[in-house]
Order: sequence, then structure tokens, then C-alpha cells
Amino acid sequence: MPSFAEPAPELHVTASDLSTVHADLIVIPVPEEDDGDADLAANSKTLAAALEVARGSGEFRGRPFETLIERTEGWAAPRVLLLGCGRREELTVERVRRVASAAGLAARKYRAPRVAFVVGSGVPVALAGHVADGMTLAAFPAGRYKTEDPAAGRIESITIAAPGAATAELQAAAERGRLIADCCNRARTLADEP
Repeated sequence: MPSFAEPAPELHVTASDLSTVHADLIVIPVPEEDDGDADLAANSKTLAAALEVARGSGEFRGRPFETLIERTEGWAAPRVLLLGCGRREELTVERVRRVASAAGLAARKYRAPRVAFVVGSGVPVALAGHVADGMTLAAFPAGRYKTEDPAAGRIESITIAAPGAATAELQAAAERGRLIADCCNRARTLADEP
């Protein structure tokens, strides 16, 4: 491929506890139904309390693409982004890809080059490939030739975090999704050339 193509972000898969994931931003998808909030409470009482307050005030309901960013203490990652993914019964492959793309765009906005996306509670582990696809698509530098606005941050590394899951199948699915999106991004690069 031509050297002007942006390299795809590195891909990592981990089954370790969320507090030990090394990233600049961890994205946790949150559905509209609050029955999964107990899973979040098991990982962090602070995050669970912040989510409960935000749900109570109406600031965050888990609707598609709503965001709530929180700082974390005692975790390897300094920030966590709670990202709404809508109702569970409406969670499709396309919705997962779009939620993951929104996560990638948010990571670029917050200048977080190393981003982790959690699968298992809000997004099923079986859809990890589509998460990698969406996150890699969001890494595309669309404003490369713009002269006015500074470019958004760059995603260098994507980690798919699935605490307690088997990583071999997860790695294969995520790598396939990243490869498909990388090919799309390379085609977009060629289309952008003058």
C-alpha cells in the first residue's frame, strides 16, 4: 500500500479486570435498562454511584450515543467514558459498530491515543469484531487536508476488554473486524487524494 495511508491502530485483547487495563480512556457501553448497573458496581463503586446520580437527574439515560465521562482513582486508566447504547432488544450489529465508532471519535476528541472498549455487559462478547471495526473506522483522519481546524487526536491502540472471557476467539474476531475497517480506511485515503 502507498506510504501515505495512515497505519491502523494496534489491537489488543484482554480478559483482565478493568481496573488493570492500561489505556488513556476506557469506554463502557451502558444500555437504557439499568439492570446491568450492578456489573459496573462490582468494578467500581464510584462509577456506579456517578451513573446512579446521572440516571436519577436525567443527565444520562443510556440512550444511543449519550456520554458521561468520569475520572477514576486506583485504576490504570485515568478516565472512563460511559456511552449509551440504547435498549438491549434494539442492539444490532450496525448499532454496535456505530456505538464503537462514537467511542473512537470521543477518544480522539479527548486526545486519548490508547482506548479500551469493554464488551460483555452492555455489548455481547460475540460482537467484539464489530467493535474493532467501528473503532478502527473512527481512527480515520478525515480532515487531513483541512487548513483551519486543528486535527483531532489520533488513536494508536485499541484494546477490547472482556473480563473473564476466553481471549483466543475474541482475538480472532477482533482482528478480522480491524482488518476489514483498515481496508475501508485505505480506500477512503485513496479517494481523498487530489
